[in-house]
Amino acid sequence: MKYTDNRNSHSVGWSMHHIQWITKYRYNIFADSCLKNLCNILINEACLRYQITLEELEIQPNHVHLLVRLKHNMDPSKAVMLIKGYTSRMLWILEPERLRAFYWNTSKKHLWSKGKFMGSVGHITLEKAKEYLENQEAHHAKTPQLESPPFRVERMSIMKNKTLNYSIIGFLVGFALSFMLTLGYFLIVQINPFLKSLILDSGYYYNWFVFMFLFALAVFGVIGIIIGAIAGYFRGKNKKMTEESKIKKFFTKPGIFFEEVLDKSLKDVANDAKHFKRLFRNLYKRVNLCILLRVAEY
Repeated sequence: MKYTDNRNSHSVGWSMHHIQWITKYRYNIFADSCLKNLCNILINEACLRYQITLEELEIQPNHVHLLVRLKHNMDPSKAVMLIKGYTSRMLWILEPERLRAFYWNTSKKHLWSKGKFMGSVGHITLEKAKEYLENQEAHHAKTPQLESPPFRVERMSIMKNKTLNYSIIGFLVGFALSFMLTLGYFLIVQINPFLKSLILDSGYYYNWFVFMFLFALAVFGVIGIIIGAIAGYFRGKNKKMTEESKIKKFFTKPGIFFEEVLDKSLKDVANDAKHFKRLFRNLYKRVNLCILLRVAEY
């Protein structure tokens, strides 16, 4: 049996169970071959009705054994309830006279006892599962695992991303300034008749404005990229310390760490009262994380 033989849309595995229950008062009802054969048919029909895979079935005079494979979203107790309920109801409908020989109180129409036995049946043994868990490191060592980069590499990537983002922002600002400058110059030319006539006489009316725009874009775009790159570099360099550095600082100086967390949270609350609930929730998570880390250390 393979894992793929028991695959659902969101789960893979087995839910195999050995189930047993007895008749009411342990009466030997199924010593009667007619009731035994009928119970066999009804149990198979109940399993088909409720989508339960019946692997094995054994009916004894006063109890029943089943080996069933259940859907992953079905509880074993529910499966027992469905099978017992269906077989009891149908047997009383089909063979009431035979059952009255055992159960005189026909108003309740009992057939099965309330008790049941359920045991999971694994595809592998318990010892095999323990061995698999104990050898996890050797198992995962066969395949290369992705490791997180060192802090220096991570910080350099942050600085590069910041520099690139700020450079793009600087270029867009330079583009906007160039467009506004060209538009302003165009309006001035339209208002001033002397400049307008001068440019018209040159015969390069629209080419002149394109040249002005490209020249301004070159100047302001380059300046914006340079300023953005410098700003991004220092922004990435002075970025808030990562969780790794926070944990290191907590282990070395926990008192200062708590003071900084509390001061920062209280200042944020004072500056922006709208986020009061959110900030104290974050503070609660931070303090819980610090406590758990401190406990784990000891």
